[in-house]
Amino acid sequence: MAKKANVPAVQEDPAQKRNREKKMTAKDALAALTKEGKRVHSEVSEMLHEHYGKELSFYWDLGSKLIEEMKKAKGKDSVYCKKGEKFVETLATALGYKSPATLHNSLTILRAWPERVEFDRFCDKRGECGNRLTFSHLLALARVNDDAMREQFSLEILAEGLTSEETYKYIGQRTRDEPTTGVVGPQIPKTALKAFLNMEKQAQVFNSHFEKAWNSEAFDLRGKIEAMPMDRLNDGFMKSIEQAEQALATLEDHATACRQLVADAKDDAQARINEANGDISDMNAIEAKNHKARADKATKKKAKKGRVGTAKA
Repeated sequence: MAKKANVPAVQEDPAQKRNREKKMTAKDALAALTKEGKRVHSEVSEMLHEHYGKELSFYWDLGSKLIEEMKKAKGKDSVYCKKGEKFVETLATALGYKSPATLHNSLTILRAWPERVEFDRFCDKRGECGNRLTFSHLLALARVNDDAMREQFSLEILAEGLTSEETYKYIGQRTRDEPTTGVVGPQIPKTALKAFLNMEKQAQVFNSHFEKAWNSEAFDLRGKIEAMPMDRLNDGFMKSIEQAEQALATLEDHATACRQLVADAKDDAQARINEANGDISDMNAIEAKNHKARADKATKKKAKKGRVGTAKA
């Protein structure tokens, strides 16, 4: 009988082994925290008790707290946890969460909106019917890396009254990416053809919105403003108008620059085509000249043979 190959056993991470053998309880997780870890646990527990579910800003505050502690520890989980446990995961379990999703989501929010005032501005946004962005909406928007796109998406989400599930799908469709694959944003085209196709598509999207929504008779933007209650015509509403005005002015500048970019590219492409056609014409002329020379040579040779034959006769 052939002997089995002696394959060395794969060493399992101690923390993974403990989690596999016995799922950590809140009590176990609390015991796994160091003195510093228990301090953080106490402070976060107090935050949860006082503010959880009351204001969306709680999530920003929680993310800020976690980032602050991580910077103090210089990214070392051992400052807060014993036996190689992970800080965020262990803290979440000690707080009674079944998964660390809430803590990780708070970090995602903070990374998308580093400034509290900007995050609060998104939280204060309202749709025409008074609808607002939920935490799920904000989490979906946090996956968009471009600030201008995130701003535009938030206004469209409120205007359309999209649910959080519809928001993920909407952002995925608008960015040509899956809604849950992480940060999304404008992609640099790999070829000139893709660049022109992308320009055409973006222009078509804008034209479609203008013709079928913003400037359509069915919408009547000015009429809707006249019908709005006075309490909705507040500073936030006027700021949205100013932001749209500023964004359109920037769009106009970019459209002019883009048209020039396309015109220059067209000239460059035509010049190369003309150059290539010129090379072909030159080659054809040379070939025709060579062909004529060969034909003349053959004719002279044939005529010479005819004279020689006549002389012999």
